[in-house]
Amino acid sequence: MASPKRPPARTRVLHQPETEIGGLEGSLLQLLQNHQHSSLRLREQTERAKKESISNAKRVVGFKIVMWSRKVSKLKFEH
Repeated sequence: MASPKRPPARTRVLHQPETEIGGLEGSLLQLLQNHQHSSLRLREQTERAKKESISNAKRVVGFKIVMWSRKVSKLKFEH
């Protein structure tokens, strides 16, 4: 006589289902990508500000040199 077939043994799920793990992994990946994008954008803004500051400093130095030259030439002609 054939024995009746038993349903397959159920395993207990100790961890979250795959879909939720994938969701957590996806969220972590998205978080890391957002951080990387923000970091890159901040670095670009910093570089732009640095270049602008150097340019402004050069311009100020140029103005000071012109003003100093005018003052020196004016003093030469007065004496």
